[in-house]
Amino acid sequence: MVIPLPVGGERRGVFEVASTREDRFSADDLRFAQAVAQWVGMVAQRAELAERVAREAAAQTVNSRVGMGTTFRLAVPLSATSRTHHP
Repeated sequence: MVIPLPVGGERRGVFEVASTREDRFSADDLRFAQAVAQWVGMVAQRAELAERVAREAAAQTVNSRVGMGTTFRLAVPLSATSRTHHP
């Protein structure tokens, strides 16, 4: 039995339940497996959201420190810069 695994409204994989016996699964088993797949999808979506919130919070922390006198310098190799000379 293979059930789609929805995460945030899109299918990201499948939830598979197998048995060595034929006709092993009932309609109740199917409903249970669908509920488990929905739950796993919700947990995965929450984990993704928590990760995104943590990244955004870290970026905000960096941005707020820049405003407090911290400076950042990006070193770019000469080959990556414009070759135009401005006196």
